[in-house]
Amino acid sequence: MKEIHLIRHAKSSWDLPLPDHKRPLAQRGIMDAMNVGKSLIEKQLNVEAVYCSPSERTRQTADIILNETALKRLPFHYVDDLYDFHGNGLLSVIKSLPDVYNSVMVFGHNHAITWFVNNYTSHYFDNVPTCGYLNISFPISSWNELQKGVLLNHLFPKDLR
Repeated sequence: MKEIHLIRHAKSSWDLPLPDHKRPLAQRGIMDAMNVGKSLIEKQLNVEAVYCSPSERTRQTADIILNETALKRLPFHYVDDLYDFHGNGLLSVIKSLPDVYNSVMVFGHNHAITWFVNNYTSHYFDNVPTCGYLNISFPISSWNELQKGVLLNHLFPKDLR
């Protein structure tokens, strides 16, 4: 059994004329990440490693949530292929995860995350919102055997307001 914890980056700022990958979080994004992180504490996540897009907004989201949940000391990897807006990069990263990890957390982008959950679970979301969290379990022993899984849980910032 393999399990993934997907988190879309929190709300980013458009205040400065920066390249897309350098946009930081907006104040609302910072607050949403803190609130989601605090809520994930209650779920007592059994995560073994973290993978993150190298964009500034995903880096900041991961830092805030990992600090809130005390998962900060886990093996942490920035992966360029997670700077993906379609799903192919995200899928490739998940299928190539080391099998030594049974439960991983992945910080990424939309539409890749929405595409993934809609294609690899029986649930459908029009759009996974910023800082949305999804927990999916897969009946597999190796990540490269990826098939449709079960959405165990999801948490969106609006649920916490």
